[in-house]
Amino acid sequence: MSRIAHIPMHIEVGDDRATIFGALIWMAGKLRSDQSGRARTLWSEKGKEALATEWKEETPTVGQTHRNRA
Repeated sequence: MSRIAHIPMHIEVGDDRATIFGALIWMAGKLRSDQSGRARTLWSEKGKEALATEWKEETPTVGQTHRNRA
């Protein structure tokens, strides 16, 4: 385990920093394992799907553009 994973466990935070940090540590371990290729592929596909959905939802249609100008 890396040094970065050795944080005092008595520290409490009122947000999701600990969860995100733990997930990043888990991801780093996964990328160092024999499952790294599969993990990269899976995460890349999920990321592309999420970005495409976000882009689609934020891109105004022609009708929306004209209405916003009024």
